[in-house]
Amino acid sequence: MADERTGVAYIRVSKVGGRGDDLISPEVQRHTIDCWRVEEVIKGVKDGRWSYAILWKWSRWGRNLKESQIHLAAVEEVGGIVRATTEDVDPRTTIGRFTRDQLLSIAQLQSDWISDNWREAQDKRRRDGLPTDGKPPGRLRSLMARP
Repeated sequence: MADERTGVAYIRVSKVGGRGDDLISPEVQRHTIDCWRVEEVIKGVKDGRWSYAILWKWSRWGRNLKESQIHLAAVEEVGGIVRATTEDVDPRTTIGRFTRDQLLSIAQLQSDWISDNWREAQDKRRRDGLPTDGKPPGRLRSLMARP
């Protein structure tokens, strides 16, 4: 029997920082699913507009593991289901919930590693007397900005 419930999509992009406007992640995610803010997604499930929240990857559901778990609980408490299109597991099964939780933990680990690496790079730049934003120091920066 076909499941006739409706779904909703959610896309999250990490802070742009100095990467400019050439990010491809949003386009990659939009190619698969449509976008709304997570609060609207949860409210829509609570209000009965949707039964599913559909993600690109589990790492996009929250800024960290704790936030992701809070969002999951909010959707699941009202009978909704969250699925990730590229890391699909069935959260209605024991192994599916375990796998989803492992994927969320791996996403937290990856985020922490990235943060650790950035912090170490900034610490090294400080020790070397360089600005931590990766831009050339004062006078050199102004010389490089000239046409």
